[in-house]
Amino acid sequence: ELISFVDGEEEVARAEVHTRTPLYAEYVDLSAPRELVEVVFIEVRADQRGRGIGTKAVRLLEQRYRDQSLFAFSEGADDLWAGVGWRHFPRTDGDRMYRPLFVSIGRRG
Repeated sequence: ELISFVDGEEEVARAEVHTRTPLYAEYVDLSAPRELVEVVFIEVRADQRGRGIGTKAVRLLEQRYRDQSLFAFSEGADDLWAGVGWRHFPRTDGDRMYRPLFVSIGRRG
């Protein structure tokens, strides 16, 4: 599902979300359901960055999927995911070649 975040008549951010996405690898202390909502990507328009729009978009996603946990594999956005309170879960095999996993456990819109 593609989701557009609009301010007035202008798109300021967008996200792609997949529901019922399984996690195949094992993660330290992760006791979430094995099927979650994956935030495949989230992006804020370049001229709108630094204004809290990414955080607002994440909060809207949490509200939209309030009865489910969400996750994202971070691509250089660790500060965003940690900043919105999502928890980082390292892989049990310690392999750092994979993108870091962040999960919205305990967050409800």
